[in-house]
Amino acid sequence: MQSTDPNFRPIDIEFGPDGALYLVDWYNPLISHGENPPRDPARDKSHGRIWRITYKNKPLLPVTDISKQSIPELLGNLKAYEDRFRYRTRLVLREKAPEVLFPEIQKWLAALDKNDEQYEHHLLEALWLYQDFDIVEEKLLKRLLNAKQYEARTAAVKVLRYWHDRIPGALALMKTAVNDPSPRVRLEAVVALSFFNSEEAFLAATDVFNYPTDYYLDYAARETFTFLKPVWLAYFQKNGNFIANRGHLSGYLLNLASKKELARLPQTTEVLTSLLSRTDTDLSDKKEAVAALAKSRKVSTVNVLLETVGSASDKAQAELILILQESDPAVLQEHKQELIRLIREDSSRVVRAGAYAAIVTAEKSDRSVSEIAQENDAHLADYLTGLSYLADPALKVSFYNKVKKLATGTSRTAADKEGIQSPHFPARSSAYTLLLRLPVHTDEKPEIFRNYLAYLATTPEGLQSSALFVNAMADARKLIKEIPLPYQAEAMQALESLGTMEIKLAAVEAKMAFDKDRFTVKAGKKVSLIFENKDLMPHNVLVVGQGSAEKVGEAADAMANLKNGFEKNFVPEIPEVLFATPLVNAGKSYQLNFTAPEKRGEYPFICSFPGHWRVMKGIMIVE
Repeated sequence: MQSTDPNFRPIDIEFGPDGALYLVDWYNPLISHGENPPRDPARDKSHGRIWRITYKNKPLLPVTDISKQSIPELLGNLKAYEDRFRYRTRLVLREKAPEVLFPEIQKWLAALDKNDEQYEHHLLEALWLYQDFDIVEEKLLKRLLNAKQYEARTAAVKVLRYWHDRIPGALALMKTAVNDPSPRVRLEAVVALSFFNSEEAFLAATDVFNYPTDYYLDYAARETFTFLKPVWLAYFQKNGNFIANRGHLSGYLLNLASKKELARLPQTTEVLTSLLSRTDTDLSDKKEAVAALAKSRKVSTVNVLLETVGSASDKAQAELILILQESDPAVLQEHKQELIRLIREDSSRVVRAGAYAAIVTAEKSDRSVSEIAQENDAHLADYLTGLSYLADPALKVSFYNKVKKLATGTSRTAADKEGIQSPHFPARSSAYTLLLRLPVHTDEKPEIFRNYLAYLATTPEGLQSSALFVNAMADARKLIKEIPLPYQAEAMQALESLGTMEIKLAAVEAKMAFDKDRFTVKAGKKVSLIFENKDLMPHNVLVVGQGSAEKVGEAADAMANLKNGFEKNFVPEIPEVLFATPLVNAGKSYQLNFTAPEKRGEYPFICSFPGHWRVMKGIMIVE
């Protein structure tokens, strides 16, 4: 919402009894984000406006003076369609003496037409009045808990939440609600059960998983079970077998427990499996859990690891693969066909690579998997990642020459020179990464790194701002530390001269500021500016000509008078604006790609939302 009046400052809105939208206008020439002192004489302390906004093609609601109405008339208002009219009526009814009001409510209830399609809603209006006065009306509540309309049942469950300590059999009523056909009723019930704080309430709440859930039900369930955690942890201590064969419920609840809390529970199969799947479990504790599971199930530790690794997180998978490699080679050989199946079929690259590592570890060679790795570049990338997982340093180093051939492309029928566009890129990238991280032939690493950059440099210019290329450059930056120290500065300079520089800039929440007041780019260099708006209102980023911040800012302020100022993102159409993002909403981000000016110097960057530029600014230094 905006106005051509530069002093327009909307600060609040309300719908009036006539159905019009009333807008409070602070009406001040200063926006006041801290860029002007408190005693600035331009601050208008005397004026303000209230706007009434109506729909031209629809009449306003008739205005009723409810202050002069009798109680029967006020109760009649509760049948009105307009919610705000009913709300204001309830405000008046709350001022009445209960000994006078409630006999009239009983008469009103008795006179309601049961065939009216809004009958259950009218009953709810009465129930809410009882709740307003904190008078428990059990009969009316139970009537609505069994209403035909799910909206009425939902509202009744919410009232039961507040009256549960005064309604006999409240928990049984809530258990019925958590099994209601309507997900909306079930959501309200699972929230309400957190107020009971008992084993019975916990057990009732678990019924929510007997039905499909969505984001809102998942959120409500998580909050309830987190609050009831002391209850169900104590219950598990007494009933260790409760979570056995409970499927999703077991994993869900155990994931809410901390590592220390799991350690205090009976070490059932479900608890031990949860420990294996977590990232906060120590490697030594995971090894003990694997051994305990293998013993209880009378299978090998390899069986346990292969059954668990697929459902773990990436970090947990990597740790399980390390444990897998410590297994008896003969046992690993027994499971070779299962490992090969994982290589070919599993959806997780970590698992596929881990299967390669396990077979190579068992055989001390890649003779059983070399041909599979050569079938396509995806397999080859997994194979190389698997070699990087090898826990035996000597075994890993033994593949140096083979990996070097794969990195340089001499082992392929035709060397590719298309950088990240090449179909061989994942394998090439994995080969170079492994080669640089192997702890041998340190003297060769500067040349290997140069070759890798030369390969990346063959990426077509149009793709050098892509996420894949930017990520490849970020990975290359991390590999510099693998090069001998005397060569690292040279390697960094070569890297910075290649491709696109990535700059991250963010709006700080509630600060009217960027998180950087300056950043540096190379003259003529391609730049990818990733702007993240962490604030609660829209912001943008404009890079402007040297010394032109004030001119651009004032031009942006003037755009507040334009009807399409927002549509133009408050970006002035003047030559001083060099590069600009659109307005970026709260929680969103935008990637701005541009080529830095050839002329060295300091170039301001600002947020051009009217008034922001005076404090939300910084400098882009071009070297």
